[in-house]
Amino acid sequence: MIALRGSLNAGLIKALGINHNVPVLSNVLSSSFIVLKREQTTVPQSGTQQNVALDTKKKYSPFQNTNNMAEFAVARLDDLLNWGRKGSLWPLTFGLACCAVEMMHIAAPRYDMDRYGVVFRASPRQADVIIVAGTLTNKMAPALRKVYDQMPEPRWLSADGEFLLTPRRIPPQNVVIRLIRRETSVKPGNYHVCRSFYQTVVPNFTIVNVEKPPCYLRKFTPNGKYFIAFSSDQTSVEVYKYLGPSAAEALLVDVPGTREFIGNDANEAVNLRSKVFSKFFQLKYTIPVTPVGEQLNRECSLFIGDGRFVIVGSASYVPEEPQPNFFEIFRNNESVSPHPRSPLEDCSLHIVDIVNGKLCDTRTLKTDKIFLSHNQGLYLYEDTLAVLSVQHQTIHIFRITNEGYFADVKTIGRFCFDDDEWLINQVRGLWPSGQLIRPFREATVNALKHRLLVFLYRRAKKMSESEGNLFHVRKFYQNFDHIRSLRLWKMQLLDESHLLLKYASEDVVTLRAPDPNTQPAFFVVYNMESAQVINVYENTSEELLDLFENFCDLLRNATQGSPSSNVFANVIHQRFKQTIVSARFGGQIEATKRLLSQLPISAQSYSSSPYLDLQLFSYDDKWVSLMERPKTSGEHPIRFYVRESGLLRFRIYAGILGRPAPPTSARRLVAFTFHPTDPFSISVQRTNSEYVVNFHVRHI
Repeated sequence: MIALRGSLNAGLIKALGINHNVPVLSNVLSSSFIVLKREQTTVPQSGTQQNVALDTKKKYSPFQNTNNMAEFAVARLDDLLNWGRKGSLWPLTFGLACCAVEMMHIAAPRYDMDRYGVVFRASPRQADVIIVAGTLTNKMAPALRKVYDQMPEPRWLSADGEFLLTPRRIPPQNVVIRLIRRETSVKPGNYHVCRSFYQTVVPNFTIVNVEKPPCYLRKFTPNGKYFIAFSSDQTSVEVYKYLGPSAAEALLVDVPGTREFIGNDANEAVNLRSKVFSKFFQLKYTIPVTPVGEQLNRECSLFIGDGRFVIVGSASYVPEEPQPNFFEIFRNNESVSPHPRSPLEDCSLHIVDIVNGKLCDTRTLKTDKIFLSHNQGLYLYEDTLAVLSVQHQTIHIFRITNEGYFADVKTIGRFCFDDDEWLINQVRGLWPSGQLIRPFREATVNALKHRLLVFLYRRAKKMSESEGNLFHVRKFYQNFDHIRSLRLWKMQLLDESHLLLKYASEDVVTLRAPDPNTQPAFFVVYNMESAQVINVYENTSEELLDLFENFCDLLRNATQGSPSSNVFANVIHQRFKQTIVSARFGGQIEATKRLLSQLPISAQSYSSSPYLDLQLFSYDDKWVSLMERPKTSGEHPIRFYVRESGLLRFRIYAGILGRPAPPTSARRLVAFTFHPTDPFSISVQRTNSEYVVNFHVRHI
């Protein structure tokens, strides 16, 4: 007998292996219970005797007919035991949810259930019925089946709970329905509904070890029409026209749709691997951009607007002989001391017209240090470009014109206003003539650092007045020299008028410190128009962490996948935070430092691909993530599961499968480049100087 609250679900019947031909009795015990009875075995009868036997059989007896007294005696003894079991069912507890608490409540009193002969057992071999208290999911169904099989016959099952056997609802996977939903759901708040189309059309096939031209692959333009690469000598920008996600389908006609990858063997699909790059990409321009001696940084590129222009950076080390002049290295009293781990460079920024294939403008910064890798020293907000000179502690602000030229706006550092230098020169005009002015000899504090110190002093004074003591003022004077010795490390544009600056010690800025993210640091919000410091936070500030978690979209300038707008990204964020808090040398302060070390966020460092949208797909962010940074390459494919159904949709194979592990001195990294809209991506696996390029395409 099986008692089910609610309706019997076909999924549970299938999971338990119960015959679908189980009859349902007409007697209903209550409004929420339906009783199902298993057929009893009978000895075959014939004619009228069979009908009489079926009418007179005992419901608790498996023996209906006996041939001798021995069988009769055994049968009657068995009937007696079954009669006792019928009036005293021993249940097996199987609590799954809050309904188990209700089962405990009825079992806790000493005599209430005992008078009915109900004795809860912990072993299925001594139980007559399983009480499933709670919602049974597909994950627990095999465990329930295993316990059910261990029970002796006759055995029953009782299931209780609201929505107990609710099946996993898989929405329609039809492409036409998805397209209709995308057309009719375009409104605020339905962003992931519009993109659910991409859960059906996925890059489900990998072409391993693609032969590419001698160049370094970079990324797609924001509109996805072009692909940017750098020449092998890192002096030219190569512009490829993207021909669409199905451009190479003619080469895949003979590949079975059941295969997930091809080309893992060096002798397999040689013709396919040699031609597939030219099928997807057509070389349009090769644009020389760098001056003599400089090389393009392979990890630096900023697209302007819809992708007509791209800003790239190049650099060359300053030679030791002849050594540059002292006043060229130290242009003001805030300049940092060079270090072998952070050598001086001649840096150049170039604006390239992708559509017309020409170099528009170039700006060169001599004897400087700018972190070009991953756009750390550059930030582009719409048409405003900020460049941080770490060596000279100066921020250069440019405006990018519609024709693709740099327009100087201001320089922040030694001075904050354009007329500050003129005002200082007017005062110097009162001094005796003939004196050579060297800014690095100035004893005064530069304008930007002066505003920081003034803000901290006023805040300390205000806090001391409110508390009625001078504790905060004394603390400010105690740390005055430390604050004054801080140096600009990173920056980003919050909008066209505000900068987020990060100050740290000179050892951190010049890469002398072994673990820079754990060192003390300050975050400064600065208004460029009014030259005012809005606020200052330490890297242990809970207030700044709360702002980062709740307004991450504004800091990223991205539209998807941030903890403030995506519940799944927030779960990953909170899990990472809790891991640091629970670590041996962790804690809340250490977790705050680690999380705030992400600030300032580099420009255009997050992918807009729908296949990395955590609202649509679930994947292991240890191997691939929204941030376009190299990751450790795993030995197994990366699995992508659909959020709404939990089904495995596709796999991505990075590198060559089955390769031996690299030596301990080498790291095997992989970088992914996803097309912004199409089911197409490129993975580049690197081990020292060896590169393996894989294309991930859609193949039916």
